[in-house]
Amino acid sequence: MSVTVSPPRVPTTATVPVAADVVVALLSVNGATAAAERHGDVAMIAALQTYYGQVATALARAEGEVVKVMGDGVLVTFPRAGAREAVAALCLAQREANAHWQAFDAGCTVVVRATAGPVLRVALGPPGAERPDVYGATLNALWRLPVGELSLSPALTAHLDA
Repeated sequence: MSVTVSPPRVPTTATVPVAADVVVALLSVNGATAAAERHGDVAMIAALQTYYGQVATALARAEGEVVKVMGDGVLVTFPRAGAREAVAALCLAQREANAHWQAFDAGCTVVVRATAGPVLRVALGPPGAERPDVYGATLNALWRLPVGELSLSPALTAHLDA
């Protein structure tokens, strides 16, 4: 049995981290798992597709971009210079998505966590299947925020107050 070892990958522009100063947010749907159990996978997929479209449309007004989705979680970024517009777009996305989810299942509520700071933009994933992503301490801080209707970090609120 012979084993072929691939040569090391040479970083490309997509795989070389690029620093960015951003507002980063996570929108998620409390109650989504129970709703999926009540309504089934096909109905849930349709509800998720509508939700993703609502979020992307609302965020685009403030130069927001969807980095990735995972089930009912949507990770998004905005330029930090537009932090006020980013928070307004997040509130709009939350309001519109809440109306959608409440119509789908009364047990669903959209929650938002957001912070601001430096991240690295980089393509991550298995070799040959890398996708644009963000990484860094700011993203880690996002995950530590309490889950509430709208949870803004001190770093973001300080930027809004400046």
